[in-house]
Amino acid sequence: MEKKKFYSFDEINRELEILKIEKELSYRRLVKSIDNTKESIFPTDNGEHKFFGISAKNISSIIETTQKISSGPIGTIAKLAIPFAINWWINRKKKSGN
Repeated sequence: MEKKKFYSFDEINRELEILKIEKELSYRRLVKSIDNTKESIFPTDNGEHKFFGISAKNISSIIETTQKISSGPIGTIAKLAIPFAINWWINRKKKSGN
């Protein structure tokens, strides 16, 4: 990088303004690039993002419902039963393979 010589504070201020504008421009280009990438990965339908054909609203609704179910008594039982069932399944496969 080339060293610049400044002969007044006005020159320094002008250079700082230019750098500030260049930084803002780079930031906006980055945001635009991210938005374009997001749009190509998750295309919108009437302004609504979709993932595997499911809208973001539906995904958040599914997550909410799952959280409600898992926080109740059924969720407590499932948290205990699912690891037990997985462990049983793995051990069953190991025993039958020997």
